[in-house]
Amino acid sequence: MSERMRRLVMLVDEMEESIVRARQAAETAAEHSYSMEIADDLGTVVVDSSGRLVSIELDQENLRYTNAEALGPRLLEAVLAAERGAERASRQILESAGRTTRPN
Repeated sequence: MSERMRRLVMLVDEMEESIVRARQAAETAAEHSYSMEIADDLGTVVVDSSGRLVSIELDQENLRYTNAEALGPRLLEAVLAAERGAERASRQILESAGRTTRPN
């Protein structure tokens, strides 16, 4: 096998390994959910790895000390923060999968 062909085979092998790592990382990221507390201990929001809202759990005890006008912005803030956290965590998982050490 020529040197050129050997290099091409090595490159293809590297690419295949990268694809496998990226798929595994995507599966790992998809398995996670991210939660964020709602300010003033009003509850918790949960989003999936893509930032889609999964659940909102309101603390019934503390909820009586607020109103819809105050709850709305706090709830939105928590959802946005959870979305950012999910995006950041997913990006880190995918980036770490893309890091490889290549022999010189």
